Amino acid sequence: MRCHPFVMQEMQAVAAHDEEALGQALLGHARHAARNFWDSLFGAPVVGTPPPALRMEARMLARLSAKYALTCDLAMGLLGGKLKRMELLSARLGDCLAHLYMASACLWRYAAEADDTMLPFARAALRVQLDAAEEVLRDLCANLPAPAHRLIGALVLSRTAHLAPLRDGQMLELAKLLRTGRAAMNRLCPDVQTPGNGGLLDLMRALELSEQLGEETTELNKLVRRTRSFEEAARGSPNPDLSLAYLRAANRVIQVDDFAP
Repeated sequence: MRCHPFVMQEMQAVAAHDEEALGQALLGHARHAARNFWDSLFGAPVVGTPPPALRMEARMLARLSAKYALTCDLAMGLLGGKLKRMELLSARLGDCLAHLYMASACLWRYAAEADDTMLPFARAALRVQLDAAEEVLRDLCANLPAPAHRLIGALVLSRTAHLAPLRDGQMLELAKLLRTGRAAMNRLCPDVQTPGNGGLLDLMRALELSEQLGEETTELNKLVRRTRSFEEAARGSPNPDLSLAYLRAANRVIQVDDFAP
């Protein structure tokens, strides 16, 4: 209520029995709700100048923000004080706000850093957050207590240019960029350190050795399955020592049921 541009004014006007102030606050509230309703259906204006490559995501963020604001108004208007006690619904409002905030942060960071190499990661992060925000709003509207309420919620969420979640191929491509582009990893995770021991260290060593072997790792993995011997599989390699080290490192990674006594 304190974040709303008019609700606190309305409450204060009621407490002070100020009819004129209450009327002005109610008119302002009505204009606010009408503008958000229009923006949620036909597209909200984008504030500022987003990067051209992310303009579609910026428009979607603006529209979802209008839908969120309208949903908050409807939830307060339809449920009143019950909304505070219906914590599963009120928590969804908080979750949606968090996703919209994270999407805004992704857009701001890409615009501020102006690094074209980070565009795939910025777009992916935005799409994940926007998809999550819309899903939360749909769950909220689907769980409103009365059928009429759910019908109004469906109207609010109509005409949404849904951004599909990332497909497996896109996620694999991002993983490849992170694996091969050290600069991108350093930008996204500046505080990542080399693990001292354990499975993460084994995985790091296996990946480093795999990178040195290149395409040969595929053939080595096939030979191990066929011969069931690391030494025999590595013997025919152009670099037997490196191949044997890789096979042993990879084996340590996959031994998930191997516990020290």
